[in-house]
Formats: sequence, structure tokens, C-alpha cells
Amino acid sequence: MQPSYVHFFQIEGEETNDTKVVRIVNNLEEAVTLELPHSTSPVFHTELTAVNPGKEFELRINYVGPISNTTPQGGITIKTSNTNMPVLSVNAYAVPQPALVLMPQQIQLPAGPTKPDYRYPATLRNNSRTPVKLSDPSVNVEGATVQVREPEAGKTFTLTLAFPANFQAQPGQAMELTVKTTHPKYPVLKVPITQAVVPVVVPAIPPSGVK
Repeated sequence: MQPSYVHFFQIEGEETNDTKVVRIVNNLEEAVTLELPHSTSPVFHTELTAVNPGKEFELRINYVGPISNTTPQGGITIKTSNTNMPVLSVNAYAVPQPALVLMPQQIQLPAGPTKPDYRYPATLRNNSRTPVKLSDPSVNVEGATVQVREPEAGKTFTLTLAFPANFQAQPGQAMELTVKTTHPKYPVLKVPITQAVVPVVVPAIPPSGVK
């Protein structure tokens, strides 16, 4: 039986009707009979077809949802007439995928002040079937800019943040990258921005009596 497990990628907010095929080959001289498959999860539907009766079969596994934030999984078993292998089994998994992914989820700048022409790239990936558009990218830092490139139209974006020379965040300053999208569930994406703190060097205190 190949493969022994199958994965379905479940895109957030979208219906799915994906099908995986598992091949079952009998290498013995004696023909084998297979019973109807049994699935432990109702989200995985199965259909068994004899390509070459007694010798070769196809198990079609269909993931029908529902869409959720959990990871559905199920075991599928098939009873056989072979006493040495009375049951065949395959595991099925549905892996949730968010519709939009903006990486990194938090931007950390190096300890300031920043060097001239400092740049920080972020990547937005659209996993959904529908292309999206971006607008109004911004960083709430005076003098900072965001340039958007689109390597794959509607699907992949690169957002390059540029900060002014010698930028140093103030203590407690809240910073973030924001960008609007045409995806109905993600009208605005936000990524927090932090800056590493410059370590404070404490001068060594000479031992008493040393001048």
C-alpha cells in the first residue's frame, strides 16, 4: 500500500474537495479480496476500485471538511482475505493553512541607532485561491517608508521597510507595520516592531585600597 498516509491542506475559509489516491498491489500468486473501507472520521470519504481484480486496487480518499481551526485526522482500514495481512490501514490528516501569512510575525530591529539606508524585508504569502491586492502600507515611525514588490501577482508580496539613519526607538514607543488587503477576513494586517536594547556597560569598581 503506497502511500501509508495522506495529507490534505485545508485553506482557512475555503471549501475543499480534494482527493488522494492510494495504490494497493498484491504481489502474491493467490488473488486477494478486499472489503469496503472503513473510516473513523466522517470528514474522509473513501472509494475502493479494483484496477486488476485480486491483484491491484485504488483507494480514493476524499476530504470534505468542515473547515475549522482543528486538525482533522482519521484512520482508514480495509479487511482482506489474506490471513497474513488481514487488515490494511492508512492514516489521513487535514492540515489547516491560514489564508494570508505575513512573516515574520514580529519585526525586531537591531540595537540603535540604525545605520544609514537600513532595510528590513517582510514577506506576505496568499494561500487562498483568490488573488489579493495590498494598499496603504505604512510604519508609524517618522521618516520610515515601506516599499511593496509583487514577485507573484496576487499571491506573493515583499514589503521592505526603510528606517531613517540613526533611528533609535524611545522607551515604551509602540511601533507596527500595517497594510490593507482585499481579503474579506484580513482587511488590515499588523506586525509589531521592536528594537533591541543597547546593553549598558557598567564600569568596574576597583577593590578598596587600590588607587
